[in-house]
Amino acid sequence: MHVRHLEILRILRDRGDLSVTELGRQIALTQQAASLHLKVLQQAGLVEVRRVGTRHLYAVLPEGFRPIQALVAEFWSERLGALKVDLEGS
Repeated sequence: MHVRHLEILRILRDRGDLSVTELGRQIALTQQAASLHLKVLQQAGLVEVRRVGTRHLYAVLPEGFRPIQALVAEFWSERLGALKVDLEGS
């Protein structure tokens, strides 16, 4: 994942819903660059956009992280299981 994507996700997590312009100001990106990063995150299912009047507000989509959480849990379960076998065999 691109460093800017992580930065955007952290800002949205901490600050809540933001427009492209507001987000761009937070991380010194042009509106066009911020829009491109948000589009990638939206396509990945990690952020959602909703329209409020003429503004488009972006927010973290917690459900989008479930597959990542499952992968990490699976990864650590396998690693810890292997470590346990190694330790018990010693």
